[in-house]
Amino acid sequence: MSDRRLPVTLALSALALAACGGGGSSGLDAGPSASPVASANGVPTSPAPSPSAVRRSSAPKPSATATHASPVAVMSSHSTAPKPVATSPKPTPKPTPTAPTACPNNTSSTSLSMVDSGTSYAFSPASLSVTCGGTVDITNSSTAPHTMSPSHGGFTDSGDVNPAMTAKVRFSYRGTYGFYCSIHPYMTGTVKVT
Repeated sequence: MSDRRLPVTLALSALALAACGGGGSSGLDAGPSASPVASANGVPTSPAPSPSAVRRSSAPKPSATATHASPVAVMSSHSTAPKPVATSPKPTPKPTPTAPTACPNNTSSTSLSMVDSGTSYAFSPASLSVTCGGTVDITNSSTAPHTMSPSHGGFTDSGDVNPAMTAKVRFSYRGTYGFYCSIHPYMTGTVKVT
């Protein structure tokens, strides 16, 4: 009984080898190669099967345990390498602005008074100058509290200066700065820091 199975096993093995492309000539008409070829856009395509390949496809399929070699796309000699993609140069970063350097503190000072002017209050003088790093010495000569507050930055607010009290405001950066009283906003002035 085992002698009858041997020719069937050999025949199935020969078919499996022929279907996988191995084992040399099996006596079947293999026909021209059915390897896929690359099309103009580089995508593999398969040529139309020859009549002998159609006959061959009617042969019984090999068992699930048989392995097949994967087809490899043959590149056409007319294919070209892809063109490089043009890239724009990276923009040059803008330099980061540097913060102004603070002047060293010094002992120079300028006086500013907060005064009554009839029915209202005022700074006296309304425009003054101070050396960079120096102070404005404030004296409240009026009957109400006032502040020396920056209009748009540049120095630190004096806080409330009560009647008959004094305060100092240091100016560490050059420029011209507006100031006002946060309690009485109509009181305004400018200080030039040199």
